Formats: sequence, structure tokens, C-alpha cells
Amino acid sequence: MAWLMLAGSVIFETFADTSMKLSDGFRKKAWIVGIAVGYLVSFYLMSHVLAELPLGLTYAIWTGVSIVLTAIVGRIIWKELFTWKKVLGMTLIIVGVALLRMGA
Repeated sequence: MAWLMLAGSVIFETFADTSMKLSDGFRKKAWIVGIAVGYLVSFYLMSHVLAELPLGLTYAIWTGVSIVLTAIVGRIIWKELFTWKKVLGMTLIIVGVALLRMGA
């Protein structure tokens, strides 16, 4: 169950980050609700995950997967450029998270 909650936490964190971009520097006020809800739910789920999984592993997975997922959302919605360096960086993040998971 902790792994499912961690996945949910990552999704809500990515939603909050995307809402922040869509808020256009908080000029579009409606997106502030998305930011607040996204982060609140993400942190709530994360607090439950941390009761069951180690902090270092959990935080590494949460941040690593969030970085990659947010970059993918940026590519899909805003057509942000994926250079070979970005792809390499995301690949290294994924490999690092996988290695951490195997050692847990």
C-alpha cells in the first residue's frame, strides 16, 4: 500500500507543479487551488508512506520520479525541448532510483 501511496504522492506533486506553471506567476488565480490541493494531498500521502518506508529511499524516489514526470508533462503540454543531455540526466535519475530500490 505504501508504494501505491508514493505513486499517488508523485502524481499530485506533478499536478501541483503543472498548476504552478499554468498559474502564470499567480496571475491566473484559479490555478492556486490546484497548487494548494496538489501539494497538500502529496504531502499527506507522503507522510503515510514515510511511516512504512525508509526516508532516504522514499525521498529519492519521490523527487527523482517527480523530476522525470514533470519534464515529460512539460514536453507534452508546452513542447519543451528534450536535448540529449536532458534525456541522459533523466535516464541517470531512473537508473539511480532503480539501484536504490534494489538495495532497499
